[in-house]
Amino acid sequence: MFGTIFGTKELATEGPTTLVIKSKDIDLNKFSESNVIVMREKYPGLNDDVLARYLIARNNDLTKACEQLQRALEWKALHGPILKSTCIKEISSGKLYIRGVCKEGRPLLIYRSCKSFPNERDLEEAARMLVWFAEHLQRSMPPHMSKYTLLVDRVGHKSENTDSDLMKHVSSQFQDLFPETLMRAIIYPSDVVFYSIWAIVKWFMDPVTREKVQPMMYLSGVEQYIDRQYIPKSMGGDDEYEYNPDDFADPYSEEELAAAKEAAAKSASA
Repeated sequence: MFGTIFGTKELATEGPTTLVIKSKDIDLNKFSESNVIVMREKYPGLNDDVLARYLIARNNDLTKACEQLQRALEWKALHGPILKSTCIKEISSGKLYIRGVCKEGRPLLIYRSCKSFPNERDLEEAARMLVWFAEHLQRSMPPHMSKYTLLVDRVGHKSENTDSDLMKHVSSQFQDLFPETLMRAIIYPSDVVFYSIWAIVKWFMDPVTREKVQPMMYLSGVEQYIDRQYIPKSMGGDDEYEYNPDDFADPYSEEELAAAKEAAAKSASA
């Protein structure tokens, strides 16, 4: 038997834990401390929260967790950090932005599908924009949390707004870069057609992901998770915010920005 205290775990038979877990979103029962210790030695610059998230994502399989984390580190070394200037057209579209919090105090990422036009966007730039906002989310997260809430605004959505190619393009990349960071995805309004499709598609998802997706037919369903003050007026809420890309700057430190700009300059002159 063991008892858990927020951010710590003590094992009666093994003595006090060495784990330092800050996020209450991390389930201490879904990974082993011994695997975290091994990953610490391999990745000394990363904290226990990050290592635990990769282990949970791979069902505590140490080999798979290390492989996934290694892919993420290699991708960041090659491509990161993503600068606003490299995806400014997509950022300016207003299809995606961070605004307010859900009732649990998690950052709220809002996606307006009516502003998505797959035939007009550049696939790679759109992918960079998604990573850029995801970095924003991670850096604005309360220290005791590690998951955000996604609100998908389908008001005015048409079939030509669906960007399946982008979702396929970034799916595995996001799993590597940001594992165990989505708390739930609220999709509203979800009409009868959407529900009919969802009733079939959801069974092709793993159970964990399936449980995170919450299609809502009525606004009252959205209000179970988000206060009206943070629900856009276009969706029936009270938030009159008009998106402005200037409200969002690069989320990185001065050192990271300097290194990124230096790398970009070298690449341009090569």
